[in-house]
Amino acid sequence: LPEATGEAMTEQAEPVDIVIKADGKVLVNDQELATVTSEALAAVLKRVVGEQKDPHVIISADAKAEYQLIVTAMDTAQQLGYTKLTLATRQTTAE
Repeated sequence: LPEATGEAMTEQAEPVDIVIKADGKVLVNDQELATVTSEALAAVLKRVVGEQKDPHVIISADAKAEYQLIVTAMDTAQQLGYTKLTLATRQTTAE
């Protein structure tokens, strides 16, 4: 087989999905938090992320979700040192 001197490609880690629903429920990779606090979210994020250094975190919130929950999710992820944060949006269709 041919040889190469470049670095080996690393497998891309799956992003971490935080979903905030209109009724206040918060899910991390489909796991619902029993209590919605910064501490509970941090514990679940640490468990889900495992050994990843700086995971891509995607926050998806219902348009009617409490704004404070979105801020808490962003703040908690940043406090854990996660810098790749994305707010998921849905493109509206023109009528």
